[in-house]
Amino acid sequence: LAAAWIELLDETLGELRPVSAAGLDVKKWPLPIVNINGDLRRNGVILEALRTSRVATSEDIQTDERTKGLHKHLGKFEFHSLASIPFQLHGKTIGVLNLLSGEVGWFRDEEEIRLLDEMGRDISFALDALENEKVKRQWEQALREGEEKMRSIFRAAPTGIGVVKDRVLLDVNSRICEMTGYAKEELIGQS
Repeated sequence: LAAAWIELLDETLGELRPVSAAGLDVKKWPLPIVNINGDLRRNGVILEALRTSRVATSEDIQTDERTKGLHKHLGKFEFHSLASIPFQLHGKTIGVLNLLSGEVGWFRDEEEIRLLDEMGRDISFALDALENEKVKRQWEQALREGEEKMRSIFRAAPTGIGVVKDRVLLDVNSRICEMTGYAKEELIGQS
């Protein structure tokens, strides 16, 4: 492979923004930014992959009509074959992994395209798992914070509060102790 890069969709601007690359410099991006509302001839291969959520390929981007708007930018590179592999987050296509080869017709084999499609599904699965784990951690944190708030309210309440299960005191706040004259340890476990 001559180059590879990942583009993520910025839905507000309708642009696919390069976020990571090998063989190209993301900070000095040499290619026009792909706009999903723009001219299909600018980079129709990448847009096709994004819109269909299926791998799209070009045997030679230097001559392909779908990349006509890029030909002047590509002239300085020895890039020919392109595979654009979409990936999703929770069923929504959010970006593409693009692979470039210096050889014409590099991504033509059906089995290879099937493997690229599988790679896109694997990336999507991994993104879903990461996002699910992130959401789980956020819920757990919110639950811990909510529990701590309830404990604070329980401890500082101006009225006596006791926690009872099966008619047995499991916990009491300090106000109950003040009202009854018993220590917390003496009240816990009483029925």
